[in-house]
Amino acid sequence: MYLDGYQNLIPVQPNSPELMEPGLKILHFPDIDFNTNYLTFKRALSVIKKWSNEHPNHFPIFILIEAKDEGVADKNSFLSFFGFVRLLEFNIDALNAIDDEICDVFGDNLEGVITPDNIRGNRESLEDIILNDGWPTLEESRGKVMFGLDNQGSVMADYIAGHPGLKGRVMFVEANPGTPEAAFLGMNTPNPEIEIRVQQGYLVRTRADTDTRQARTGDSNRRDTALASGAHFISTDYYTPDVCHTTSSEWTDYSVTLPGHVPVRINPVSGQKELDGVNIE
Repeated sequence: MYLDGYQNLIPVQPNSPELMEPGLKILHFPDIDFNTNYLTFKRALSVIKKWSNEHPNHFPIFILIEAKDEGVADKNSFLSFFGFVRLLEFNIDALNAIDDEICDVFGDNLEGVITPDNIRGNRESLEDIILNDGWPTLEESRGKVMFGLDNQGSVMADYIAGHPGLKGRVMFVEANPGTPEAAFLGMNTPNPEIEIRVQQGYLVRTRADTDTRQARTGDSNRRDTALASGAHFISTDYYTPDVCHTTSSEWTDYSVTLPGHVPVRINPVSGQKELDGVNIE
Protein backbone atom coordinates (compact mmCIF):
# COMPACT_ATOMS: atom_id res chain seq x y z
CA MET A 1 0.00 0.00 0.00
CA TYR A 2 1.65 3.22 -1.14
CA LEU A 3 1.27 6.37 -3.21
CA ASP A 4 2.85 6.59 -6.62
CA GLY A 5 5.95 8.77 -6.94
CA TYR A 6 8.12 9.38 -10.01
CA GLN A 7 11.09 11.54 -9.05
CA ASN A 8 13.70 8.99 -8.05
CA LEU A 9 16.57 10.98 -6.64
CA ILE A 10 17.42 9.95 -3.08
CA PRO A 11 18.53 6.33 -2.45
CA VAL A 12 16.21 4.61 0.01
CA GLN A 13 17.61 2.12 2.51
CA PRO A 14 15.41 -0.65 4.00
CA ASN A 15 16.27 0.56 7.51
CA SER A 16 15.36 4.20 6.83
CA PRO A 17 13.67 5.44 10.03
CA GLU A 18 10.84 7.08 8.08
CA LEU A 19 9.82 3.69 6.70
CA MET A 20 9.11 2.56 10.24
CA GLU A 21 6.76 5.47 10.90
CA PRO A 22 3.00 4.99 10.53
CA GLY A 23 1.32 6.62 7.57
CA LEU A 24 1.44 6.66 3.80
CA LYS A 25 4.71 6.24 1.90
CA ILE A 26 5.67 7.50 -1.55
CA LEU A 27 7.45 5.39 -4.16
CA HIS A 28 7.02 4.29 -7.74
CA PHE A 29 7.18 0.50 -7.54
CA PRO A 30 8.25 -1.66 -4.57
CA ASP A 31 11.40 -3.79 -4.70
CA ILE A 32 12.65 -2.48 -8.06
CA ASP A 33 11.97 1.29 -8.32
CA PHE A 34 11.58 2.83 -4.89
CA ASN A 35 13.98 5.76 -4.54
CA THR A 36 12.18 9.02 -3.88
CA ASN A 37 12.51 12.62 -2.79
CA TYR A 38 10.31 12.17 0.27
CA LEU A 39 9.49 8.85 1.87
CA THR A 40 6.30 9.91 3.59
CA PHE A 41 3.25 11.62 2.18
CA LYS A 42 3.04 14.04 5.09
CA ARG A 43 6.64 15.13 4.61
CA ALA A 44 5.99 15.87 0.94
CA LEU A 45 2.84 17.77 1.85
CA SER A 46 4.73 19.81 4.44
CA VAL A 47 7.26 20.91 1.82
CA ILE A 48 4.47 21.90 -0.57
CA LYS A 49 2.64 23.84 2.14
CA LYS A 50 5.80 25.68 3.17
CA TRP A 51 6.54 26.67 -0.43
CA SER A 52 2.92 27.74 -0.97
CA ASN A 53 2.98 29.92 2.14
CA GLU A 54 6.18 31.55 0.94
CA HIS A 55 4.66 32.26 -2.50
CA PRO A 56 1.08 33.30 -1.70
CA ASN A 57 0.38 34.53 -5.24
CA HIS A 58 1.34 31.30 -7.01
CA PHE A 59 -0.85 29.61 -9.59
CA PRO A 60 -3.07 26.84 -8.19
CA ILE A 61 -1.13 23.58 -7.99
CA PHE A 62 -2.88 20.34 -8.89
CA ILE A 63 -1.51 17.31 -7.00
CA LEU A 64 -2.37 13.96 -8.57
CA ILE A 65 -2.41 11.01 -6.16
CA GLU A 66 -2.35 7.39 -7.29
CA ALA A 67 -3.19 4.87 -4.58
CA LYS A 68 -1.38 1.61 -5.39
CA ASP A 69 -1.24 -1.82 -3.83
CA GLU A 70 0.44 -3.84 -6.57
CA GLY A 71 4.02 -5.08 -6.51
CA VAL A 72 6.25 -7.57 -8.29
CA ALA A 73 4.97 -10.44 -6.14
CA ASP A 74 1.39 -9.58 -7.04
CA LYS A 75 2.19 -10.05 -10.70
CA ASN A 76 3.90 -13.38 -10.00
CA SER A 77 3.17 -14.97 -6.61
CA PHE A 78 6.17 -17.31 -7.00
CA LEU A 79 8.47 -14.31 -6.49
CA SER A 80 7.27 -13.86 -2.92
CA PHE A 81 9.51 -16.82 -2.01
CA PHE A 82 12.52 -14.74 -3.04
CA GLY A 83 11.81 -11.84 -0.71
CA PHE A 84 9.61 -9.68 -2.93
CA VAL A 85 6.93 -8.07 -0.77
CA ARG A 86 3.20 -8.74 -0.84
CA LEU A 87 1.50 -5.41 -0.36
CA LEU A 88 -1.32 -4.34 1.89
CA GLU A 89 -4.63 -3.70 0.16
CA PHE A 90 -5.52 -0.05 -0.38
CA ASN A 91 -8.81 -0.31 1.48
CA ILE A 92 -11.23 2.35 2.70
CA ASP A 93 -9.15 2.99 5.83
CA ALA A 94 -6.14 3.77 3.66
CA LEU A 95 -8.23 6.03 1.42
CA ASN A 96 -9.50 7.88 4.47
CA ALA A 97 -5.88 8.21 5.60
CA ILE A 98 -5.10 10.26 2.47
CA ASP A 99 -7.72 12.82 3.45
CA ASP A 100 -6.67 12.69 7.10
CA GLU A 101 -3.00 13.31 6.36
CA ILE A 102 -3.84 16.24 4.08
CA CYS A 103 -5.91 17.70 6.92
CA ASP A 104 -3.10 17.05 9.39
CA VAL A 105 -0.76 19.22 7.30
CA PHE A 106 -3.11 21.89 5.93
CA GLY A 107 -5.42 22.08 8.95
CA ASP A 108 -8.96 20.83 9.49
CA ASN A 109 -10.35 23.94 7.79
CA LEU A 110 -8.16 23.14 4.76
CA GLU A 111 -7.23 26.76 4.24
CA GLY A 112 -5.21 26.95 1.07
CA VAL A 113 -6.85 23.85 -0.46
CA ILE A 114 -9.53 23.86 -3.16
CA THR A 115 -11.93 21.06 -2.26
CA PRO A 116 -15.13 19.66 -3.81
CA ASP A 117 -17.08 21.28 -0.95
CA ASN A 118 -15.59 24.68 -1.85
CA ILE A 119 -16.85 24.33 -5.41
CA ARG A 120 -20.21 22.66 -4.77
CA GLY A 121 -21.42 24.82 -1.89
CA ASN A 122 -24.93 23.81 -0.84
CA ARG A 123 -25.78 22.15 -4.15
CA GLU A 124 -26.07 18.39 -4.50
CA SER A 125 -24.10 17.90 -7.71
CA LEU A 126 -20.50 18.97 -8.19
CA GLU A 127 -20.83 18.44 -11.93
CA ASP A 128 -23.86 20.75 -12.11
CA ILE A 129 -21.81 23.56 -10.59
CA ILE A 130 -18.79 23.28 -12.84
CA LEU A 131 -20.84 22.90 -16.04
CA ASN A 132 -23.18 25.79 -15.31
CA ASP A 133 -21.36 28.17 -12.98
CA GLY A 134 -17.76 27.24 -13.74
CA TRP A 135 -14.68 26.99 -11.54
CA PRO A 136 -13.35 29.78 -9.30
CA THR A 137 -11.42 32.45 -11.14
CA LEU A 138 -7.66 32.38 -11.34
CA GLU A 139 -7.49 35.33 -8.98
CA GLU A 140 -9.59 33.44 -6.42
CA SER A 141 -7.43 30.32 -6.78
CA ARG A 142 -3.98 31.82 -6.42
CA GLY A 143 -1.92 30.53 -3.52
CA LYS A 144 -3.93 27.31 -3.28
CA VAL A 145 -3.52 23.63 -4.07
CA MET A 146 -6.01 20.93 -5.02
CA PHE A 147 -5.87 17.15 -5.02
CA GLY A 148 -7.07 14.56 -7.52
CA LEU A 149 -7.35 10.80 -7.06
CA ASP A 150 -5.79 9.06 -10.07
CA ASN A 151 -7.74 5.83 -9.59
CA GLN A 152 -10.94 4.55 -11.07
CA GLY A 153 -12.80 1.27 -10.56
CA SER A 154 -13.29 -0.04 -7.03
CA VAL A 155 -10.83 2.40 -5.42
CA MET A 156 -12.71 5.42 -6.74
CA ALA A 157 -16.06 3.82 -5.88
CA ASP A 158 -14.92 3.22 -2.30
CA TYR A 159 -13.76 6.82 -1.99
CA ILE A 160 -17.13 8.14 -3.23
CA ALA A 161 -19.28 5.74 -1.17
CA GLY A 162 -21.17 7.65 1.52
CA HIS A 163 -20.03 10.97 0.03
CA PRO A 164 -22.42 11.80 -2.84
CA GLY A 165 -21.12 14.70 -4.85
CA LEU A 166 -17.87 14.20 -2.88
CA LYS A 167 -19.38 15.86 0.19
CA GLY A 168 -16.79 15.94 2.95
CA ARG A 169 -14.02 14.60 0.71
CA VAL A 170 -10.74 16.39 0.04
CA MET A 171 -9.86 15.02 -3.41
CA PHE A 172 -11.56 15.31 -6.76
CA VAL A 173 -11.98 12.02 -8.64
CA GLU A 174 -11.97 10.89 -12.26
CA ALA A 175 -15.72 10.22 -12.26
CA ASN A 176 -17.54 9.71 -15.55
CA PRO A 177 -19.40 12.67 -17.06
CA GLY A 178 -23.06 12.54 -16.13
CA THR A 179 -22.41 11.71 -12.48
CA PRO A 180 -22.67 14.12 -9.51
CA GLU A 181 -18.95 13.69 -8.74
CA ALA A 182 -17.67 14.53 -12.24
CA ALA A 183 -15.50 17.63 -12.43
CA PHE A 184 -12.00 16.38 -13.20
CA LEU A 185 -11.43 13.89 -16.02
CA GLY A 186 -8.41 11.66 -16.55
CA MET A 187 -8.07 11.15 -20.32
CA ASN A 188 -4.62 9.62 -20.63
CA THR A 189 -4.57 9.37 -24.43
CA PRO A 190 -4.77 12.75 -26.20
CA ASN A 191 -7.79 12.76 -28.50
CA PRO A 192 -10.43 15.15 -29.92
CA GLU A 193 -12.86 14.47 -27.04
CA ILE A 194 -10.58 16.42 -24.71
CA GLU A 195 -11.40 19.69 -26.50
CA ILE A 196 -15.13 18.95 -26.15
CA ARG A 197 -14.84 18.26 -22.42
CA VAL A 198 -12.71 21.35 -21.84
CA GLN A 199 -15.26 23.53 -23.59
CA GLN A 200 -17.98 22.01 -21.41
CA GLY A 201 -16.12 23.07 -18.28
CA TYR A 202 -14.37 19.97 -16.96
CA LEU A 203 -10.76 20.02 -15.86
CA VAL A 204 -8.85 17.47 -17.94
CA ARG A 205 -5.53 15.72 -17.45
CA THR A 206 -3.78 13.83 -20.23
CA ARG A 207 -0.36 12.26 -20.85
CA ALA A 208 2.30 13.40 -23.32
CA ASP A 209 4.21 10.10 -23.19
CA THR A 210 3.99 6.60 -21.83
CA ASP A 211 6.23 3.61 -21.04
CA THR A 212 9.39 5.45 -22.22
CA ARG A 213 8.34 5.02 -25.89
CA GLN A 214 8.57 8.66 -26.90
CA ALA A 215 11.91 9.14 -25.11
CA ARG A 216 13.34 6.20 -27.05
CA THR A 217 11.95 7.05 -30.48
CA GLY A 218 11.85 10.84 -30.27
CA ASP A 219 8.28 10.81 -31.65
CA SER A 220 6.63 14.08 -30.56
CA ASN A 221 3.18 13.51 -32.11
CA ARG A 222 1.51 12.50 -28.86
CA ARG A 223 3.14 15.40 -27.00
CA ASP A 224 2.07 17.94 -29.63
CA THR A 225 -1.48 16.60 -29.67
CA ALA A 226 -1.65 16.86 -25.88
CA LEU A 227 -0.38 20.45 -25.91
CA ALA A 228 -2.98 21.47 -28.51
CA SER A 229 -5.86 19.58 -26.91
CA GLY A 230 -6.73 22.14 -24.23
CA ALA A 231 -6.04 19.69 -21.40
CA HIS A 232 -5.30 21.68 -18.26
CA PHE A 233 -2.68 19.26 -16.93
CA ILE A 234 -0.25 17.33 -19.12
CA SER A 235 1.73 14.62 -17.38
CA THR A 236 5.18 13.62 -18.58
CA ASP A 237 8.10 11.59 -17.31
CA TYR A 238 10.44 13.88 -19.27
CA TYR A 239 10.27 17.53 -18.25
CA THR A 240 13.97 17.29 -19.11
CA PRO A 241 15.53 14.76 -21.52
CA ASP A 242 16.54 11.40 -20.12
CA VAL A 243 20.26 11.48 -19.36
CA CYS A 244 20.64 8.17 -21.19
CA HIS A 245 20.48 10.03 -24.50
CA THR A 246 23.99 11.39 -23.89
CA THR A 247 25.52 7.91 -23.81
CA SER A 248 23.19 5.65 -25.78
CA SER A 249 21.81 5.81 -29.32
CA GLU A 250 18.70 3.98 -28.07
CA TRP A 251 17.51 7.17 -26.37
CA THR A 252 16.72 10.67 -27.67
CA ASP A 253 16.59 14.17 -26.21
CA TYR A 254 12.77 14.08 -26.12
CA SER A 255 11.25 16.36 -23.47
CA VAL A 256 8.01 18.21 -22.76
CA THR A 257 7.64 21.91 -21.98
CA LEU A 258 5.01 24.51 -22.75
CA PRO A 259 5.76 26.71 -25.78
CA GLY A 260 8.21 29.38 -24.73
CA HIS A 261 9.25 27.27 -21.72
CA VAL A 262 6.75 29.11 -19.51
CA PRO A 263 5.27 27.42 -16.41
CA VAL A 264 1.67 28.26 -17.38
CA ARG A 265 -0.15 29.68 -20.39
CA ILE A 266 -3.59 30.71 -21.62
CA ASN A 267 -5.58 27.58 -22.51
CA PRO A 268 -5.46 27.16 -26.32
CA VAL A 269 -9.07 25.91 -26.40
CA SER A 270 -11.02 27.71 -23.67
CA GLY A 271 -8.80 30.70 -22.93
CA GLN A 272 -9.43 34.29 -23.94
CA LYS A 273 -7.74 34.70 -27.31
CA GLU A 274 -6.93 38.37 -26.65
CA LEU A 275 -4.63 37.21 -23.84
CA ASP A 276 -2.49 34.96 -26.05
CA GLY A 277 1.15 35.76 -25.48
CA VAL A 278 0.51 37.61 -22.22
CA ASN A 279 2.82 36.61 -19.38
CA ILE A 280 0.20 35.70 -16.80
CA GLU A 281 2.71 34.43 -14.24
